[in-house]
Amino acid sequence: MALLPASAVGHAQPVVDGRYCEASVARRDVLRNERGDLLYMSPDAFIARDGELLLAGQYSAEFVRNDQKVFDVPKPNRVLAVIRQRNGSTRTFPRFAMGELEPTAVRAVALGAGSWGVLVHAAKPGPDGQPTDRGTLLFATLSLAGWGAVEHVPLPNKVYPSSSLAPHVVMQGERVIAAMPADSGDLRHGVLLVERTRGRWRLRFLGIGITAYTAVAIDGASGEVALAVVKANESLKSDGNSLFLMYPDRTNAALQLLVPGGAAPVHHPVMHGTTRGLSLVWREQKRSQGGAARTAVQAIVEPGLVIAPTRIFAQPARTTAVPGNEALAIVSSQKNGSDSTQITLHTLPAPSVGVRLRYSTNFAGILGAARWSESEIAVGLTAEAKDGGYLITELLWIGTRCGTTVKSATDATSTYRSVHHVHSSNFASSHAAVRERLPD
Repeated sequence: MALLPASAVGHAQPVVDGRYCEASVARRDVLRNERGDLLYMSPDAFIARDGELLLAGQYSAEFVRNDQKVFDVPKPNRVLAVIRQRNGSTRTFPRFAMGELEPTAVRAVALGAGSWGVLVHAAKPGPDGQPTDRGTLLFATLSLAGWGAVEHVPLPNKVYPSSSLAPHVVMQGERVIAAMPADSGDLRHGVLLVERTRGRWRLRFLGIGITAYTAVAIDGASGEVALAVVKANESLKSDGNSLFLMYPDRTNAALQLLVPGGAAPVHHPVMHGTTRGLSLVWREQKRSQGGAARTAVQAIVEPGLVIAPTRIFAQPARTTAVPGNEALAIVSSQKNGSDSTQITLHTLPAPSVGVRLRYSTNFAGILGAARWSESEIAVGLTAEAKDGGYLITELLWIGTRCGTTVKSATDATSTYRSVHHVHSSNFASSHAAVRERLPD
């Protein structure tokens, strides 16, 4: 993933017809509470809607300076969710009452009438003080007025949902749909599908075997609920983390193998619907004699067609995806030295065209990403504060512009620039993006 040398910039380059994209940091902010104290939220839920941004997580920290001007965290994990409003102000919302339970995973979805739905997996602490993986599910609505009624999701008898919830909760009309691995008291393993429609719950346990990950989306071509499952292919003597797809609402729904695991097991899948079908992104951890190499991989599923997976960038620290018309952006991060990171945006419909954005920060990881507008993506970074010793949540708004290349580009000021053109960011000279074709 080495960037092109400066000598390649601004010269005539042969360019094939196709899509290209540019990106730059339009603005940035640091998350704070109502009192102006720095606020950290763990990377559980990150959603944008109509100029508002919701962050929710099982861990939080508000940093308050004491009399010695040193930051203290007087009430760790007090905040469960925060809404950043259109004017940049924030509202924090404390954990609602959970009794002995501790939150172990949080997911959220934008509902109607300016409210949000928040799904919490919660469990009792074990002997070591840490919550166990087996737990229960709680659901609450949230608005700027505060928490609504907290609902205990009515789980099937002796079915225990795992805290490894699918990365997104989706909406289909008035249906709120979530998925997660689960096991039952008779030692059966599989996936729990959770649905809520107008306050009524429907839960289905699919006994498909031990499952590592799930992802759920609405297929843009058929309008159906699609479920991605990562598990071993039980038809093989030896396998691990193969990727399957199923449509659970169909009669006689069955798993369809999309990508075999084995030597290149699938991890952390993210799935979104496009107008033509589905897009899946995951992290492949390929085993070799030299160790394990991580690569971000994308596959497109359309009616009657599965486009071969494309390896889009190497060694991502974390990968997520942002839907938006046909331009689904895949956001990946990679630490690039001690004080900077490299964010990669990869856009449809051209699987081999992407843009890399260098950004200077003491970086720890991507918290999440969301479509802010037609031309901007909001990205949350878990960053280390400049004076060190504690983490903060940094927010970036990345402006994107995509177009179509022509067969040649003459210079850096041409209307149709070379795909190798480097341009300055609008934010600072230390932030620059490289538009290029990424290796398979």
